[in-house]
Amino acid sequence: MSWEQRPYLLQFSHGRSVTGQLDFMYQNCNFAPICDQNNEVQYVCVTIKDMTDIAISTMQLKEACAELERVSSIDGLTQLYNRSHWEKAFTNEVERIERYGGEVSLIIFDMDYFKKINDQNGHLFGDQVLREVAQRCKEVLRSADVIGRYGGEEFVVFLPETNVQEAALVAEKLRKK
Repeated sequence: MSWEQRPYLLQFSHGRSVTGQLDFMYQNCNFAPICDQNNEVQYVCVTIKDMTDIAISTMQLKEACAELERVSSIDGLTQLYNRSHWEKAFTNEVERIERYGGEVSLIIFDMDYFKKINDQNGHLFGDQVLREVAQRCKEVLRSADVIGRYGGEEFVVFLPETNVQEAALVAEKLRKK
């Protein structure tokens, strides 16, 4: 029995009070029959190996990989999806629609006069404007909608199961917000 199938068989203390992550020792267990002269099982020998260190390391590695996956798909400035992520998500959505039917709409927009904002107020102010626009857009969109930064002050939104008329309404809400 592996700790990955079942963390422990017996609730032994792991003696790692510093970690604070696990309640009990994670264990790999082997079971071996002990037979008598007639080859009948009389006892079972259980060998327990402490796998706590490996379990902790494996869990930390999985958490780190998940965080790397998340970070690699997010634009650092706006916290929206980056271009590679939303392009992949959009391609998957189009493939889904081609197979099962349905609709998807795409909105692409940029901010008018953004260069002027940067030139007059500085790039730090421009960055704050981009963050604010991203936050306001998220407030308008559904959880199923995917918004991403295309580049610079350009944004892309794709709306699953949304026709052109509905997308036009969303685009107008985004513009007003």
